[in-house]
Amino acid sequence: MARYLVVARQTISSNELTDSMTAAAASDAGASFVLLVPATNMGTMTEGQARTSARRIAVRARDRLTAAGLKIEGFIVGDADPIYAVKDAFIEDRFDRVIVSTLHHTVSKWLRADAVARLRRSLEVPVDHVEAARVPAG
Repeated sequence: MARYLVVARQTISSNELTDSMTAAAASDAGASFVLLVPATNMGTMTEGQARTSARRIAVRARDRLTAAGLKIEGFIVGDADPIYAVKDAFIEDRFDRVIVSTLHHTVSKWLRADAVARLRRSLEVPVDHVEAARVPAG
């Protein structure tokens, strides 16, 4: 009965992430997931707008993933920096495993910041990485 912290923003509704979560649930019938959406500023947003946008993304993802049969305990709107967001989540709660979902490696700011490797070094739980297969348009 593992508890997963799923960290994503732009890729939270990707097929790759859904498939990874479904596979985790298939191997552990008691698996549950908490979604963590960093309040990343997407352009000219204020901090409040970034948090509102992240909340909207999290609610839609929660509803879609629940409808797909996954046990979603809830969601967290976290710090804009995914490293800080994850560390804050671990201060508040306990998780057995982390799944970090990123954009394709050619465009991912999180990967350029070495976020996955940094989390693997700093956390005492396994950190899995799911990468979107396609580069987004634009």
